[in-house]
Order: sequence, then C-alpha cells, then structure tokens
Amino acid sequence: MDCQPSSKPGNVEDQRPWNFSLRSLFVLVTVVAGAFAVGYQLTVLIAAIAITVYCLIKKYRSTTATLVVGFIWLTLIGFGTTTEFRLDTGDMRETFWGCPISYSTTMKPAARAALLSLQDPQVPSRWVWCVTERGTDHPFVRVRYYYQCAGEMAVVDPGAARLVVRDIAECLQKYHGSGRPECAQFLWLPRLINPTPPTPRLIHGWQNDPAVKAYLAGRGYPPSSAATP
Repeated sequence: MDCQPSSKPGNVEDQRPWNFSLRSLFVLVTVVAGAFAVGYQLTVLIAAIAITVYCLIKKYRSTTATLVVGFIWLTLIGFGTTTEFRLDTGDMRETFWGCPISYSTTMKPAARAALLSLQDPQVPSRWVWCVTERGTDHPFVRVRYYYQCAGEMAVVDPGAARLVVRDIAECLQKYHGSGRPECAQFLWLPRLINPTPPTPRLIHGWQNDPAVKAYLAGRGYPPSSAATP
C-alpha cells in the first residue's frame, strides 16, 4: 500500500503562508512601535544595521555595499543630523540618527532655573526637532533667542514667562521653527530687549510697554510691576 501525503489542515505546507504572514505582521508592528518609542531616525539606524548584518551573513556583497554607500551618502547630505529643543527649558541638543551627541543650555543658569520652576502642565519636558536652515534663514537661532528672552522674563515675572514659553512651545511643536509665535511681535523690539550677546537682556520697564500689555491682556494675565534687574 502506497503512502500518500497527508492533506489534513495541520499539514506543515498548508501553514507556511500563514506563518509568513504572522512574521511580516510582527516585523511591521515592531518597526512602527520602535518609531513611536525611540523616533523614526533611530529606528532607521537600527533597521539599516540589522539589514546590513543580515546581508553580510547571507554574503550578499553587492547589496551590502549598496546599503553602506547609500547610508553614508544620506548622512553626508544632511539626513540623520537634527537640532532639537526641550520645550520647557529651551535646552538644545544635536542628534545623529536619533542618538544625542551634544547638549547645550541656551541661557544663564539663573534664567534656566527660573524656567524649570514654572512647571507648566501644558509644556512637557519633551524634545522637539527644529529646522536648522531655510535658504539664508536659520530658524533654530530664532527659537534659541525666544527661549533666552523667556528665561530673562521668568526671573522677574514667572506668570508672563509661562505664557510666553507656552506660546513658543506650541509654535515649535506645530511648525518646528518655520513659524513664529505671537510673542515674537514684541521680543524683537529694541525698546524692550537688548540683544547684546551672549544672551539678550530685558530693558527696564518692559512690562509697561503697550505691545506687552496687549499680548498679556489677550491671555487674561495683567503684567506685574516687578522691576527688571
């Protein structure tokens, strides 16, 4: 009596397409979850390394060379390098394919401490990427300046500074530096801010300026009478 291959539903060959679909779904879910957890750039870096190692193991030399050259080319033209700001303090960092490589504070220690003490629930301690260059414009320089001004404000008027930081953070999350927050209408006024490096300094009486009063009144907050040191 000849033996015939089994045609039962439990046959291994019948299960192969289903197993492959499960593996594909698992990989897709893992990649998406990784992108949300650590950011898309770090996910790309991990995926590129994993694929390259796999190709090396399988001895796909031409594919490996193409992947390495392509990754290097993308890096050289600017992909993978990002400038990010921390929303609540204005701290700045540089990342390389999602991995932080440098940190810097954008203001004096007292100003940063004043911003950190605001503890605004609407401004999380989260890092957000910022456009570094648009033609001859450098948006990240503007964002750094906005936070420096907010830090100076926080020292003498935390309530006003809280609204300004909220404005900056909202604009940064929405436009990533390519837009301007509403507070920019008075942060660039020479009569209010002395932009002398390394950090700007508020000019005495800034709270009484009509532009500042209108901005704060529109948000339901009266400016304080505190004097700028």
